[in-house]
Amino acid sequence: MPLSTFLPLLHEIHDTYEGSLTPTPIRAVNKKVNKLTTKTPPRPAAHPHPHPCRIHNPLRHQTSIQRPRLPRSQSPSVLSSPRGGETTGAVLWKVTPIFADYLSNPGNAFFSHGVLSSRSTVLELGCGVAGVLGLTLGSSGRVRAYFLSDQEYVLKLLRRNLEENTPPAVAQRKGGARVKGSAMVRTLAIDWEKDRITREHPVLKEGVPFGAVIACDCIYNESLVEGFVEALEEACRELSAASSFSTRAAGGRDSGSTLSEGAGGEGEAKPTLAVIAQELRSPEVFETWLERFRKSFHTYRIPDSLLTPEINSSSGYCIHVGILRD
Repeated sequence: MPLSTFLPLLHEIHDTYEGSLTPTPIRAVNKKVNKLTTKTPPRPAAHPHPHPCRIHNPLRHQTSIQRPRLPRSQSPSVLSSPRGGETTGAVLWKVTPIFADYLSNPGNAFFSHGVLSSRSTVLELGCGVAGVLGLTLGSSGRVRAYFLSDQEYVLKLLRRNLEENTPPAVAQRKGGARVKGSAMVRTLAIDWEKDRITREHPVLKEGVPFGAVIACDCIYNESLVEGFVEALEEACRELSAASSFSTRAAGGRDSGSTLSEGAGGEGEAKPTLAVIAQELRSPEVFETWLERFRKSFHTYRIPDSLLTPEINSSSGYCIHVGILRD
């Protein structure tokens, strides 16, 4: 499907908010990164700091996660263990609760412009044990359904955190049926360095249109870049194809994502966006990721004018949006 279907939406945001979603200037970003970054691995959000966060409790805060509470069930011991494969999913990293706080703000760029809404379905890659974004967007009803994915070893603690922080109306639905006014929050095992994301995957079998594939702080090592971008590319291609099939099956009605609205007419299938939130650390790793990402995606950066002070480049963070190239 032509990318021009979505250009009016992106240009609309750009014209209204002084450079919203403007193409990323690599050299300019690197100058900023050099000032802000170190070469250390990502720091867990549980790391002591003046304003400790706590995981979002939907029962109390609904659509706001101001000062989200960190989950009780993290596993720093797994992080430092000699087990094979990556272990960073065992703890919550700093950018995730900050990004969740941003998305819970009604004025954020994604919801205020209809890119995401209560009718959207979202997949998160590399969600980790906390499930903060799933709790913030899914359990609170900010989106229609939220699928949290990570490696198998992460899922046990992830499900425990979801159970302890999910409202009863969502946690106790019968027969898998979705309670009116609530959203689905589901977990599934996807190791994006090894697994393929295809139409036969349990997520895609439901045939629900996906508005976005989200990833937070998944890249801190150059060796992870290729597998990560390939997983994003595969997910966005397959989920967009699933959206196309679902829209046609519904008789031309868009049954999920609001990305179709104002972007080219009713009944047209729309691409799934890749949304990447990152803490700026190593300029070399960031450059490697951005160069590779741009080969597969039309790449845009959310400008600081659309971000809160907590998550803008001055604080050491950035958010990129990608639309898969034809």
